[in-house]
Amino acid sequence: MRGPLSPHPDDRVLRDYSAGKLERRAAEIVGEHVSACPTCRRKTFLLSTVGVGDVPPPAATAVEAFPPELLALENFEMRRLLGGGGMGVVYLAYHKYMKRLEALKVINKDLLEKRGVAERFLREVAAAGKLDHPNVATAYTVFSAGGLLVFAMQYVEGEDLAKVVQSEGPLAVELAAYYVYQAALGLQHAHEKGMVHRDIKPQNMMLMFHQVERGRKPVVKLLDFGLAKAASEDGSGANLTGANAMLGTPAYMAPEQANDAQKADIYGLGCTLFSC
Repeated sequence: MRGPLSPHPDDRVLRDYSAGKLERRAAEIVGEHVSACPTCRRKTFLLSTVGVGDVPPPAATAVEAFPPELLALENFEMRRLLGGGGMGVVYLAYHKYMKRLEALKVINKDLLEKRGVAERFLREVAAAGKLDHPNVATAYTVFSAGGLLVFAMQYVEGEDLAKVVQSEGPLAVELAAYYVYQAALGLQHAHEKGMVHRDIKPQNMMLMFHQVERGRKPVVKLLDFGLAKAASEDGSGANLTGANAMLGTPAYMAPEQANDAQKADIYGLGCTLFSC
């Protein structure tokens, strides 16, 4: 079995990796290291939830891939790290009582330190839990775990559209339009319920396949409803994630981002179609 790569990335590189700020090739190199190094997986989680200067050097025995607050949950069996970004880190877990896999997103601590954000997350996730559409990933619940705020949602087994395009190249026009059409149906359902997303991009659209009588049917599911909206409304109009980064991805952000979130969602959908 291949051992951890050396030298280890420094704290700022790991933080930029978890926030999705690294260039593609650099992200691939760091991702390969993190996948092979339990110590850096642990540090990546810590750096995404606390400030860089607050992270102590990892102890020799602190090589577990999961934060202890999640390991202490009696109703979950932790499986693996799924990914991370500016909003937080996502883990795959098995719910022992519901007997299903769930995605647990640990919300970035920097976001929660902003006044009123935690309350807005609770409110937005509660609203997102009322969405019921085949093209929207189901929001299950939000809970506190030892000071961490955790958002439990449906685990969608598949790849996001960004990875699909990266690995396969530009999609056929008909296929790209079909995927974005499905996402538009999910958005319409949410908008009719008074919900907006504010971070529509290929990375938040998961492509999965359902087995049907004549083969496999591709299904697109939108992720993270309500989270971006809660993070952006801090009362001052600033769309910051806590690390001096604009909310969302610049290439998919509409000029109307601050004034008309529904139009911003549509703009992001159009940019997604162009990128595919």
